[in-house]
Amino acid sequence: MSADRATQDVVSPRTAAAPQAAGGAPIATSNSTSNLVTASRAWRIALVAYLVPITVLTHWPRFGIGGAGAVDKFVHFVAFGALAWLAMHAAPRGRALFAWLAAAAWVYLDEITQALEILGRTVSLADMVAGWIGVAMAGAIYWTRSLRAPRESRAILDGAMYGDGASWLRAALTVLASVVVVGGAMFAARVQAGAAAAFPTAVYPIGFATLVGLVLATALGELRAVRQTGLATKKRAWPIALGAVPMLAGVLFVSYLVFVRVFFGEPVPEDSRTDHEGFLVLREGFLFVAFVLAFEIVRHWAIWCGRDARETRDPSR
Repeated sequence: MSADRATQDVVSPRTAAAPQAAGGAPIATSNSTSNLVTASRAWRIALVAYLVPITVLTHWPRFGIGGAGAVDKFVHFVAFGALAWLAMHAAPRGRALFAWLAAAAWVYLDEITQALEILGRTVSLADMVAGWIGVAMAGAIYWTRSLRAPRESRAILDGAMYGDGASWLRAALTVLASVVVVGGAMFAARVQAGAAAAFPTAVYPIGFATLVGLVLATALGELRAVRQTGLATKKRAWPIALGAVPMLAGVLFVSYLVFVRVFFGEPVPEDSRTDHEGFLVLREGFLFVAFVLAFEIVRHWAIWCGRDARETRDPSR
């Protein structure tokens, strides 16, 4: 990816007070408000539509069938990370932190209630930790992205991104395409390597491809929203090489590996081997999310540095 393509448009601070189209005409505030209300309602519907089946699945009686195996930790990571992402967007503006805390608390409640005898399930600290890692990474990406534009301008973009059914349909099609292409390729590679062509083999490819699709849908939605709203934007040059992204992602990934080693100890106890393997399976998904977070952090840093340099050159701003 070239530096020019990597450079992201960001809403100018002046735009926050009075959003303007590219030609200088003010954007219709009523439309922006209506879009934002519609988007908030859509996020809340999506949260409920997601929360109900996820809660049912995590509490479905096992009847002695057994656990989901090593892929279980990745499922918890993605499932509760997605829950936190939905909750933070569904929360009233300015209340995302409370939604994030509620999502973290829900991980605990969801796991602890599985101890009910009728369910035939057990409480797993490892499952809980995997869910909390997903919630933490979702919160970090949400917080970093929210800093890239003034709150008023961010609201306009969010309304344009999620304020109509067509936006959600495009996102769904993007995710579906990712599952078919990325997930299909991963599944085929695993079968070719000797795995059975069965659903358990497809769980991780489907989950990972869904994660890729969600990230891609968000990026494409934001690019389209910037063009659609016509918000006055300024280009910011990267103050550092793109090499900072893999370096930062590497630091996050190494931190994860160190945490796993400390959490399980060395050597790994016999009764924790399946859980340990689950966290090793989770590595690929965590590394992908770490790259996304690193990119958002570097992009925000680039915007901040560009803005700071401009203000130094022109103190009147």
